[in-house]
Amino acid sequence: MTKKLYILFIILLFALMVIVELSAPKQIDWTPTFSQNDKIPFGAYVLNNTLTDVFPDRKIMESSKSVYETLNSVENNDFCYFYTGIAEIDHYSVFKLFKRVKQGASAFISSNYFGDYLFTDSLNVRINVHFVMEKITPEKIQYDTASLNFYNPALASKTSYDFARGSFQWYFSKFDTTNTTALGFFGLDKINFIKVKYGKGEFFLHLSPYSFTNYHILNEKNGEYTYKCLSYIDSPVIIRDAYYNEKFGESQSPLRFFLSQDSLRNMIYLITILLLIALVFNVKRRQAAIPIIRPLSNMTLDFVRTLANLYFSNKNHGLTAKKKIDHFLGFVRRKLFVNTTNLNPDTANIISLKSGFPVQDIIRIFTTQSKIDKGIEIKIDELKDLNETINKFYKKVNYG
Repeated sequence: MTKKLYILFIILLFALMVIVELSAPKQIDWTPTFSQNDKIPFGAYVLNNTLTDVFPDRKIMESSKSVYETLNSVENNDFCYFYTGIAEIDHYSVFKLFKRVKQGASAFISSNYFGDYLFTDSLNVRINVHFVMEKITPEKIQYDTASLNFYNPALASKTSYDFARGSFQWYFSKFDTTNTTALGFFGLDKINFIKVKYGKGEFFLHLSPYSFTNYHILNEKNGEYTYKCLSYIDSPVIIRDAYYNEKFGESQSPLRFFLSQDSLRNMIYLITILLLIALVFNVKRRQAAIPIIRPLSNMTLDFVRTLANLYFSNKNHGLTAKKKIDHFLGFVRRKLFVNTTNLNPDTANIISLKSGFPVQDIIRIFTTQSKIDKGIEIKIDELKDLNETINKFYKKVNYG
């Protein structure tokens, strides 16, 4: 496949992906974010944009910081802190909220997660979940269903409020009746909405946060239930949390915008796969040949061989013999520590005693040196004999 055909193939494949993506029906995202910016079923966009209509004469404040930071900037206690979601509120913020409620503020919290011990211990409440032991049908296999209602006759519905998607099976299994009022329930007797007096203020604890999401508010009957719950808030200032759910659902990836869009996410995956395929093929085709590294040659040995061939080709056997004898005498001085200034029989005897080599052979080497010094021509047979004798000497001294 040529380079042009390869590029054309990628373009056509990308175009096909775009066409399929645009023509495919968009999948509904049922992620429970409770975010005021999300228009998905379990977001809280509708609730956030209707609060001013529900409370036209109240001051609505949006809190984009933790409870602790927010309440530090609020002087009076004539407010109600309003939170719906399933994110965990940090301990210091919960402690600060309890302190302000005790001084006269109020808090409306709709969540099925009250992880901090202050909620359960200080308010003396216990939370449990109700499991319905009935035959599971395909319609019920993914979602909890519950019928919610109020104890107050002025708010209660004769037919209850049926919620079919979300988690609605949490209830208060224990609470202190001396300072707690049951406001709502699901099923026949599972209390899911209470008011707890705490100091000069009060907590409204609600265990069905999914009722405040877009999906249920836009259902006319279920939306009626949601706004009836809010009717218990009578504070002139309402602080609407916009911090914990945003932090809870926010992706930390620098590519979070691309990954949040189906089309862009699929494009990133496709490009990544194509790049990996191209990398595999290019590596296979362009792999460099492994070079052959030849061992370094022994330059000294090559030099000696070159000189020997030069002398031999010039028939200068005397010069070759002299070089051999000079090397031999140097070896004797280094190895046997014998002075070779005078090449006489006494020196030959000392060398023989130290090396164990026959004295007659050493004298023959000295004789050849004497002939070279006198300018007498050295025959080829004499050179061969000299070379053989010296090599035997080296072997005797080195190896015994």
